[in-house]
Amino acid sequence: MKKSVMTVCTLLLTITMTFLFSSCSKVEIADGEIVAVFKYDNIDVHETLSNEDANIVREVFKGKSLFSDSPSCGFSENIALIIDGNTYCIACDTCGIIYSVKDDKYLNLDDSENETIRNLLCEYGFKFPCL
Repeated sequence: MKKSVMTVCTLLLTITMTFLFSSCSKVEIADGEIVAVFKYDNIDVHETLSNEDANIVREVFKGKSLFSDSPSCGFSENIALIIDGNTYCIACDTCGIIYSVKDDKYLNLDDSENETIRNLLCEYGFKFPCL
């Protein structure tokens, strides 16, 4: 009897874990243009990223998991990247969180990736923090 219960519990746990991991959303970015948008203070940027910079963004975003949360960073569609028709809002402070408007989910950047994206965007006129 104990063996049957253990087998059933193991099977249920395996099914549950498989479902949880397979239902995770991942960021997928096609080879289209990426537009940087920054409307803050007296700055108004709406510029297509160079191919080189767009490839850097694609590489940083590639395979990132999307998750539900409610961070206090502050996000705005006026401080964003538009990729494949989806707006990815950059955290207005300096944390490494990006908000996907279409998915209504977030993705994390590590410190190096965050620095890379912010330095790249500063070249297009972005200023951080922009609270």
